[in-house]
Amino acid sequence: MSLEKINKIKKELDDFYVQRTETIDMILLAVYSRKNAFLIGEPGLAKTDILKAFSESVKGFKFFEYQMSFSTKLEDLLSMNVQGGIGIDNCHIALIDEFFKGNPSVLNSLLAILNEKIIYVPEKKTIPMLTVFATSNEKPDATEGTSMLALYDRFLLRQEVMPLINESDFKKLMRINKPFTPSPEAILTLEELEKDYKDIQNIDVPDEIIDILFLIKKEILIRQVHVSDRRFRDLVAILKASAFFRGDNEVKKEDIYNVKSSLWTYSSDIKTVEVIVNKILQAV
Repeated sequence: MSLEKINKIKKELDDFYVQRTETIDMILLAVYSRKNAFLIGEPGLAKTDILKAFSESVKGFKFFEYQMSFSTKLEDLLSMNVQGGIGIDNCHIALIDEFFKGNPSVLNSLLAILNEKIIYVPEKKTIPMLTVFATSNEKPDATEGTSMLALYDRFLLRQEVMPLINESDFKKLMRINKPFTPSPEAILTLEELEKDYKDIQNIDVPDEIIDILFLIKKEILIRQVHVSDRRFRDLVAILKASAFFRGDNEVKKEDIYNVKSSLWTYSSDIKTVEVIVNKILQAV
């Protein structure tokens, strides 16, 4: 059963990457919901390494990594121009590092990829992309232009990755002296991944869950935290993936904790959203 493999993958990644459980969980939710994710934080916090490690856990998975700069052109991301022949047009996961350092015209040209997993080169082409991950030290704030915020809005899952501060965690990190290698029992196939995705679509979302989401929507509006209706619609996919990881065929109240990162735009909203979600879930 693929769920057993998924749990094995999660455990192996969690054992290897110190204090990165939340990042690992978010990556799996993003891939299985096929929604884009944004990892915020300084270099050297294992964001890229964890993505590469997960890619090694899926047989036949194609991983594309690129560091954006202001001089980057869309052509630079295409397989025909990338060493190894794996580009944004033929990969399953793409990691775009320093995302917001790209010039606006190139970033806007990525909207079709982020939204619909299609690319114009120049003809319209459907690509096998499941998820785009972006990383950056920088976060858009309320002074950013609307085009930049529209792009940021396409990343449904967001997480701030923080440096280690615990002494025992630091000592554990210092003792890691070999690269991550998944065990044979923790290898998924593309066929299993596709079947899991189809099963996830059939997971039920009870009216009770929708009622709770509406309570959250009303409360965050009162607190002047803006979340588009599109984001609320899209986060249903995350709820279903969360239920799937629990081995359930319907979404439960506990799954809503996994969409908190989809309910904020600015870092200043994170604490407000967390308080609202926790309060409402405890009340119901």
